[in-house]
Amino acid sequence: MGSVRCVFGTGPDGSLDPGFGDRGRVLADVGPGSTDEDLAGLALQPDGRILAGGSTAPTAFGQDSDFLLARFRDDGALDRSFGRDGFVVTKTAPGDADDEIFDIALQSPTRLVAAGECDQPTTGRDVCLARYRVGR
Repeated sequence: MGSVRCVFGTGPDGSLDPGFGDRGRVLADVGPGSTDEDLAGLALQPDGRILAGGSTAPTAFGQDSDFLLARFRDDGALDRSFGRDGFVVTKTAPGDADDEIFDIALQSPTRLVAAGECDQPTTGRDVCLARYRVGR
């Protein structure tokens, strides 16, 4: 595992778009090491940038997963001006509890809302919302 596997960009006949990423595919590793990333939602910004939301964990067994947002340019390149080298990781639960985004939506051209669940010590898995600034 260890990489966000995003497959976007098809031609009118369903073939991959060679002008997007590496021959129509984008692979982006959050790292460090062999991390486990999952994507659960996509949102397109008005300027064509692509926001992807999900979770990241240090291992493939889902321990201590955190909210993950990634942003890509319209050509599939990671937008390194976003967050830390293209990624934003948000810990919403205490300690090594799991946080997972299940979907994302643009609230406005500059705001994104992420919905998911967050483990809490006293109440278990709770509904969790987070809002991010994603544009100027």
